[in-house]
Amino acid sequence: MGEFELISRYFHAPFANFPNVGRLIETGIGDDCAVLTPLSGRLVISTDTCVSGAHFPVDTSAEMVAARSLGSSVSDLAAMGAEPVGFTLALTLPTINEAWLQAFGSQLYESALAWRIPLIGGDTTKGPLAVTVTVLGRVQDQCLYRHGAAPGEDVWVSGSLGDAAAALSLLGRPDASLTPIERWLYQRYASPQPRLRLGSMLRGIATAAIDISDGLIADLAHICSASNCGALIEEGAIPLSPALLATFSKEEALNCALEGGDDYELCFTAPQSTRDLIQSLSADVALSRIGTLRKESGVSMQRRGEEIRLMTKGGYDHFKESSVT
Repeated sequence: MGEFELISRYFHAPFANFPNVGRLIETGIGDDCAVLTPLSGRLVISTDTCVSGAHFPVDTSAEMVAARSLGSSVSDLAAMGAEPVGFTLALTLPTINEAWLQAFGSQLYESALAWRIPLIGGDTTKGPLAVTVTVLGRVQDQCLYRHGAAPGEDVWVSGSLGDAAAALSLLGRPDASLTPIERWLYQRYASPQPRLRLGSMLRGIATAAIDISDGLIADLAHICSASNCGALIEEGAIPLSPALLATFSKEEALNCALEGGDDYELCFTAPQSTRDLIQSLSADVALSRIGTLRKESGVSMQRRGEEIRLMTKGGYDHFKESSVT
C-alpha cells in the first residue's frame, strides 16, 4: 500500500460524508489545500504534536493515540470558548501497519464525530511514530484568553483533577487485570473529554481561562503571569474523584491534582458577582470554586491554617522532561 491509497482508505473515505460540514468547508481532503468559506467572528488555531516515547508509551494502542491526540488539541478550542471548524492531521509512521491504521482511523473518526470537528487535510510521511494535529475554531464574539483576570476574582475548575496522572501507573497493564475503579481512571487518561460546551457558555462571564494539561499549579500560574496577579487556593476545595481517593492516599491524590496534568479540564476566573450564574452552568460537569486571585504574585495554597507557596515547573518542557516510557 502506498501513501495515497493509505490516505484514501483510512482518512478520505471515512470523512467524505462527515455531517454538517457544507456550510463551512468548501473543499476538504483531496486537493492541494482545504478551502473554507469566509467565517464570521474570529478564527482560532492551535497545533499539538504527540511523539511516541515522549507523549505516550511506545506500545500504546492506536485507539488511545488517536483519542488523546485529537482530544488534547480540541481542548485548546474549549479553553478559548471556540466552536470547532475542522482539523488537519500530519501522521508520521515507521511502517504501514494496516491493522494499526484501521484502529487509529476508526477512533479518530469516532472522536471527531463526538466533537463535531471534521478532518479537512494533512500529510503522511515515514519516520518514528508522531501525530501532529492542527485544530481550527471560531468565536462569534469575545474569546477567552489567559490574560484578563484581576485580584479579588474567584478561581474555578471543572470536573475532578488528578485522575489522568494517577492512570499513568496503570499503563501497560492488561485491561482484564484492572478493577472497575482503575478502568475509570484509565479512561480519564486514554480519552480526554474537551469541555467545549462549558467553554462556549463561559464567554462573557469568565475573565480568563486555560485548559489543564500541565497540572493545576502550572496552568493556573500561566493565568496569573499573563494577568499580572497571583492566586491563593484552598486545599479542601480542590475536586478529587472518589476513584482517585480510593486508589491513592489523600496526599498522593492531591499531588496528582496539583502537578500531574493531562486532565483537560478548564481552569477559569470570574468576578464574585457571577457565582450563582456559574453554578447554573454545572448541569453537564461539576464546577468547583477553589480559590481567589490577589495582587501578590505566584500560586499558594491554604492548608490546615497555613499558607504554602506552591512551586511550579512552568509546565511540561519537551527539552528537559523525561519520556513516559
